[in-house]
Amino acid sequence: MPPVCVPIQPIMVSIVSIDWLAKRSISWRSSDTAITSSTVGHDWEASLAWQIADQHPQRLASLTILSRPHPLAFGRALEIPDGEQRRRSGHHRTFLELDAGPNILADNANWLRTRLTRNGVPPAAIEAHLSVIGNPQEIEGALAWYGAQGVRHQPAGPTKVPTQVIWGDQRGCQ
Repeated sequence: MPPVCVPIQPIMVSIVSIDWLAKRSISWRSSDTAITSSTVGHDWEASLAWQIADQHPQRLASLTILSRPHPLAFGRALEIPDGEQRRRSGHHRTFLELDAGPNILADNANWLRTRLTRNGVPPAAIEAHLSVIGNPQEIEGALAWYGAQGVRHQPAGPTKVPTQVIWGDQRGCQ
């Protein structure tokens, strides 16, 4: 089965939620409920993958998570006022601000360029990234993707799906 991709159009911003994305992802898979598939997620997409596993465990054969804790653990880590995870996830709050798109793109996308550079992303990769999301319409679509999760991570119980978590300690692109 080919990978499932969840496109977001700017017109859809007001209806997008993590629950909607999870249901949409499952609906794009085979309509035969006896067929299962594997789901892989990294970073924010891993949050969505955890949610899919929580809401539709019977539809998943396996779950692979890259560098994202279970939503309950992640939520607890974010609650620590001076915690490392809270500091590292500060950009999530920025993404939820009403004027996030214009602010991120202001001054030739300086806010985004600075953070990507600090995380070791090569200049060519930054330019390639901005060639896709470096305009108002596309940045709003990308922000809707992050905004679907909202301020708080969705609760999810213990996973019932065979799960492999792979954790890396280095960021950036090669």
